[in-house]
Amino acid sequence: VAAISSAARERPYMDLDRVGIIGHSFGGYFTVRALLQAPDFYKVGVASGIPEMDEQMSSIANEVYTGVLKDKEQFVQRYANYPLADKLKGHLLLAIQTSDSNTPAFGALKLIDALIAADKPHDVLMLPGANHHFRGSDRRYFYERAGAYFKEHLQGG
Repeated sequence: VAAISSAARERPYMDLDRVGIIGHSFGGYFTVRALLQAPDFYKVGVASGIPEMDEQMSSIANEVYTGVLKDKEQFVQRYANYPLADKLKGHLLLAIQTSDSNTPAFGALKLIDALIAADKPHDVLMLPGANHHFRGSDRRYFYERAGAYFKEHLQGG
């Protein structure tokens, strides 16, 4: 938020009322995190290959970022997105690759369950059979949908 705001001070063409973010894998995690931690700043997010930092997440995948936390509840409270679901204000598109073994769908489903419980509208794009490194028509389709999502929700008026 600080970096984008700083850049906008010297770039009058940047519109801070229309800020979107996109990410895949840990970038997907941080896309969701950005919308939840800075809900008044980020208006639209598109996240794919979304890991959820919870007790199900492989420790080898996240200890490099989080350090070793022996208390699973402390880990979830510090790093999981789903406990923050009630903070969502912007538009969020979650893409789920059903054959993703790096970030299995259960993490995204846990987040979706929390968004539903918090009565927060969101959108889901299912990519049946797509793996973590989706390619070809799945990749093309995802980026076309992502572009359309940003256009729909960030158009200037």
